[in-house]
Amino acid sequence: MSTYSEVLSQAQSLTPVTAQTQGKRSSIDAALMEMAQEPEYQAQVLQMEAEFTRNA
Repeated sequence: MSTYSEVLSQAQSLTPVTAQTQGKRSSIDAALMEMAQEPEYQAQVLQMEAEFTRNA
């Protein structure tokens, strides 16, 4: 599974849509969908949300 930093790095390296970048985008989307299903990632998101809400 890709880490968030790896996925973000890939996303930032995208240029205007071409066949090559469309393929990269598809793999990034797949990695993000996989991450969203991971219980550990979901727990981290909930923790960040709670911290944000406390600090708002």
